[in-house]
Amino acid sequence: MSRSGPKGSRTRCRAQRRAGGAVPSGFGSDLRSDTLRGDTHPVAEEAMVRLVNATPHTLRVFSGDRVIVEVPRAERPARAATTDVVIGHVQTPGGSVPLVASRLGEVYDLPDPEPNTLVVVSQLVADLVGRDDLVVPHQLVRDADGAVIGCRSLRQIARRS
Repeated sequence: MSRSGPKGSRTRCRAQRRAGGAVPSGFGSDLRSDTLRGDTHPVAEEAMVRLVNATPHTLRVFSGDRVIVEVPRAERPARAATTDVVIGHVQTPGGSVPLVASRLGEVYDLPDPEPNTLVVVSQLVADLVGRDDLVVPHQLVRDADGAVIGCRSLRQIARRS
């Protein structure tokens, strides 16, 4: 199913190549960053794009300790339908905990692709749909209590050939 996307934000996005996936220091005393190490891919040039947030969280992109992009959360975020089936129970000192298997279904409330537009979605939605216009928050920024408050970059999911 598709719907019109929430109003996005027009912004200038620039991908920067960083050797070894290292994160620069100087985030500020109350900020820290999660990183994943891996291959980096240079981007040929800067391009003006529209960002559409299809998640239930406000998107904040940081540069240093400053928010450079903020896109409001989606009123109807893109989701994957799931069906849960109890397949057993795990016994713990505190009691029995249900063990559930989730079957993934169709993705709904995902905006249609548009030229010069990137749609920010959850990792699950990006993995299930596999569109080149879908990106996920990357290099998460956390406050002093460990709560996610934003990201430093957006990641496109690499497709297997």
